Amino acid sequence: MTPSPYPNTTIFVPVKHYPFLIVFAALVNIMYSMAFINRISMIFTGKQDIDASFLFFPVLLYFTIMIFLWLLKGTEELIFHSDYLEVIRSNGMLRFRRKFSYAKISHITLVDKRYRGNEWVDTKRQAIAEQQQAVMFWNRMGRIEFTYNNRSISVLNGLHKRDEESMLNFIRDEVQKRSPGRKPDL
Repeated sequence: MTPSPYPNTTIFVPVKHYPFLIVFAALVNIMYSMAFINRISMIFTGKQDIDASFLFFPVLLYFTIMIFLWLLKGTEELIFHSDYLEVIRSNGMLRFRRKFSYAKISHITLVDKRYRGNEWVDTKRQAIAEQQQAVMFWNRMGRIEFTYNNRSISVLNGLHKRDEESMLNFIRDEVQKRSPGRKPDL
């Protein structure tokens, strides 16, 4: 395969922030930290023996800190290399990296809202669903999705609604021009 004449292109988008979830995650982290410190002090003073439940606190604290960092300073990157698309999700400490071959990417579209009505109740239900998805940063929650090996992949959670259409067209164009001879099925 001949190298692509196009340079690598990077899209960098910070994750959408939900202030209530950030405060809630911070309070949960404080609560688990205090409980862990309390367990350690009880063990060192001899009031309690070390048991298997002692390992529960550091593991739980680690996961809540990772979620808090994702909500506070999470980012998503799309890097268009010559022969594959790379998606990187990072919370400042961990980076999750996935590579997608252009030949297997199809049906790039905007994500439909789960609750399509314009009534107040539907708007609130949609906001709650988005917040629940934001906590689990490994879950589908992006604004743009594509099909890869018959699986739906969504990206760019922090993308603003006014930029969705132009970003969708940009991604389609990049995938199309980096996979020559491809039918325009995007």
